[in-house]
Amino acid sequence: MSPPAIVRNLSLGPFIGTLITWLLYGATAMQTYQYYNTYVQDPKRVKALVAFIFALETIHTSLADHYTYWYLIEHFGETERLMDISWSVGPSVIVGFVIAWTVNQFFVRRIYVLSKKNLWLSITIGVLATIRPVNGFAVAALLFVYPQWPIFKHHAETMMIVGLSLGLLVDCLIALTVSYFLVQNRNTTIASTRSIINSLLKYTLNTGVILMVFAALELIGLLALPKTLSFLGLFQIQIQLYANCFLTNLNARDAIRRDNTPMVNLSSDHARHNRTQASSAGIEIKTETFVAVDGERRKSGLSMEKIPPHQHV
Repeated sequence: MSPPAIVRNLSLGPFIGTLITWLLYGATAMQTYQYYNTYVQDPKRVKALVAFIFALETIHTSLADHYTYWYLIEHFGETERLMDISWSVGPSVIVGFVIAWTVNQFFVRRIYVLSKKNLWLSITIGVLATIRPVNGFAVAALLFVYPQWPIFKHHAETMMIVGLSLGLLVDCLIALTVSYFLVQNRNTTIASTRSIINSLLKYTLNTGVILMVFAALELIGLLALPKTLSFLGLFQIQIQLYANCFLTNLNARDAIRRDNTPMVNLSSDHARHNRTQASSAGIEIKTETFVAVDGERRKSGLSMEKIPPHQHV
């Protein structure tokens, strides 16, 4: 194989993966800011989890930058060095699997809640999600034992196929299981709640499909392009997608509430009509007022009024 072909096969995947990783890291940073700015009242443990994921993503992106720089800048023109494995590849793989495991366990807990505390189902998926990073840590260890790509792939290829297949299985199980229980809850709830569940289902399917597609592409890249490092570039992107999907699901709550909050007609005739009907029942009326600002509905006020049965308007 000619030197240009070697350079293309061994550097193109990590290079493109790093470019896309930086774009996704920007989205992760933006979503992290949005989360802390919007969900001030969230529990401290959730805020700590978001900070943990963002810190790990920063480390993962920095390590990916390092080995891309090492191959393409520091050792530019040294074709034989492309066969060597940079020291930063192993740590980046370890950090990536920690991110994937953390996000998987977050969704496993959601399955536990939605399934009305089905312990065995949650444990099964949780164990499968844990086996994957254990396998990944073993693969990362081999990166240090066999510091050249051809030798490493010869010894680790089977483990990598098992790990990628397991990752695809876990992502499919999580997406399908969460979707199943959301549909079950939708069929047993009142009509006003169904639109909220439909929105949650949409976000779950969209993020789940994205993760499944990239898990499949990573496996295909390893099997169909064995002489390239395409799988490494796809792994970089997949880890960023885990963080983005996690934050998207957290930040979607505000949009779902806003989209499913009915607008209030504030005309005097409508208000008088509502009050007249309510007064005959002697109930308490709680009114939330929303106004449209630049096409966005914003809450502008809250009022409460008690109307006894004998009062007429």
